[in-house]
Amino acid sequence: MRRNMSRRLIIAIVVLVGMLHCIPAWSANAEAVAAKQYNVEFYDRWADLPTDTLMAWGSRYLNNNIKRDSALLCYSIVANRYYEGRQNNHERAQSVLAMDNIGRIFAYHYYDYQKAYAWLQMSLNLATRYQLDSVRVNSLVNLGGLMLMLENVGDTTARAHAIDYYWQAWELAVKTHRWPLAVAVANDICQISYGNPQLLDSLRRSVQQAQVPAGTPMLTFFHHYADLMQALNSNRAQDAIALCDTLEHSVQATRAPERYIMVIYNLRTHLYSLLGDQQRALEWIGKT
Repeated sequence: MRRNMSRRLIIAIVVLVGMLHCIPAWSANAEAVAAKQYNVEFYDRWADLPTDTLMAWGSRYLNNNIKRDSALLCYSIVANRYYEGRQNNHERAQSVLAMDNIGRIFAYHYYDYQKAYAWLQMSLNLATRYQLDSVRVNSLVNLGGLMLMLENVGDTTARAHAIDYYWQAWELAVKTHRWPLAVAVANDICQISYGNPQLLDSLRRSVQQAQVPAGTPMLTFFHHYADLMQALNSNRAQDAIALCDTLEHSVQATRAPERYIMVIYNLRTHLYSLLGDQQRALEWIGKT
């Protein structure tokens, strides 16, 4: 009986997502309808798969833009196992991580911020309860990102919450010596320090005090990025533009993710706009 109820609940989640997020809902194309049917038809087979297999499949499906419903189903099965009990520590950690992944899907793929917040907060609470620091950091980072998305749709309080979540993530990553993640979070905080020189100063002091090991990926990028943001906060736009070149060379040297290139291009767009050079600003908009 419990399994049947779980099955109905998870299928309802997947179908509901499809209903809520097809645009328009009643004119979904045949491929999307087939994807939903695929999820329902294969539930019984997937429900008996090992947790690690489902997590691996979820990750693969999530990287496939047309199979997000399948990723959601995989993670939902794993998340639901937390409530079925009888889990060992590894499986419980995977269930909590699955909740975090569900939150990310709702936030970044379905743009359902209410559901995203609920799942991410659930993941954070359980990760805190069971001292799953790696999952806890992930949830804090994703909550910070979610708050910035809320700011973009008009929530004037969201940035303060984003800073709080990111700062908690930074401190926990440092405490657990997860240095690449810590530096990645520091770069996230640096990005939102525009107009907030006190935040940038606090971050730079904290990074120095943390004694991040030399050679940590993106650490050099962070220092250049912080210099650039300091110049921007001091209204030294020309200096900031010159630092964009230094920053881009730093990215190319470390083979950093493409999103960092986009950050630099957006910075150039903003800086040239500040200087009144709309032609150059439009050129960089075209490259993003």
